[in-house]
Amino acid sequence: METSPLSPCHIPADGPVLRVFEDRVRVALYGEATGGSHAMIYDETPPGGGTPPHVHTRESETFYILEGEFEFWVDGETVLAGPGDTVYAPQNVPHCFRVCGEGLGKSLVVIQPPGFEKMFAEANSLFENTQNPDLDAFVELLGRYGCHLVSPAL
Repeated sequence: METSPLSPCHIPADGPVLRVFEDRVRVALYGEATGGSHAMIYDETPPGGGTPPHVHTRESETFYILEGEFEFWVDGETVLAGPGDTVYAPQNVPHCFRVCGEGLGKSLVVIQPPGFEKMFAEANSLFENTQNPDLDAFVELLGRYGCHLVSPAL
């Protein structure tokens, strides 16, 4: 298959902020902009917040910590990460994180290959304007994107 060269692009920082649980997520780069090579999201997580343990069957995630103190669990290993640290969670490897410091946790997450970044816009409709999101619908949504919840939790 022949591919055309990609053009440089600028994604303004004023894109929509999406809510998933208590996290605020902004898609910084969609896969279409990279010719299907990767996507990137900006994530803000409040103290004590994070993700449940899960596995991606389609993509790997690379977390670059901008601000805050994080505890990651990746494939049975626990690691603390702070500003400037990078944590890699390969495809098919269980992982999760939580913000363990007192301040807001901020990270950039590279998703490779892309696709999962689109889940956040769909999830936003389940979480915005409600204190009681439909968790069964969220689990079903994750499954459509090849992501499955696992145990144990942090």
